[in-house]
Amino acid sequence: MDEGPGFTLSIAPFRILQHLVTPADQIRCLAGVRQHLTPGGRFVFDVFNPHFLLMAQDRSVEVEDTPERLLPDGRYIRRTTRVPRMRWVEQVSDVELIYYVRTGTAVDRVVQAFAMRWYGPAELEHLLARAGFHLEGVYGNFDRSSLRDESPEIVVVAARAP
Repeated sequence: MDEGPGFTLSIAPFRILQHLVTPADQIRCLAGVRQHLTPGGRFVFDVFNPHFLLMAQDRSVEVEDTPERLLPDGRYIRRTTRVPRMRWVEQVSDVELIYYVRTGTAVDRVVQAFAMRWYGPAELEHLLARAGFHLEGVYGNFDRSSLRDESPEIVVVAARAP
């Protein structure tokens, strides 16, 4: 592998690693990030902190999370969400974001369906070590607060091992 100049920082915001469902995809992604970092370069990313009591509830019914609002082109949009299925063994939620786009009285329903993987902090540490990183910090939010059960996020700062 070429050890060219590389980057000293790589970020993956907005929980994008949660779209990597399989361990093979996760390791492949982390290896790619590592390849482009200088030794000691940092990789910072976030995932949601799983709240299992909430996740165990039936969330298969649509719930509005964005009330109707006017778009610049004169149409209106509102969004609902639902989780039709939990795959507990795989640690995956099947999620649907449902958009209702209204033009006058006509309403189009557009569904964006995707799988979302959840992680615990110990699992993230293992994945990172396997991919050649060491953990520098784990936080419960972007303000660098301590990770607690009720924290909304898991924010990770990892460094590329030499």
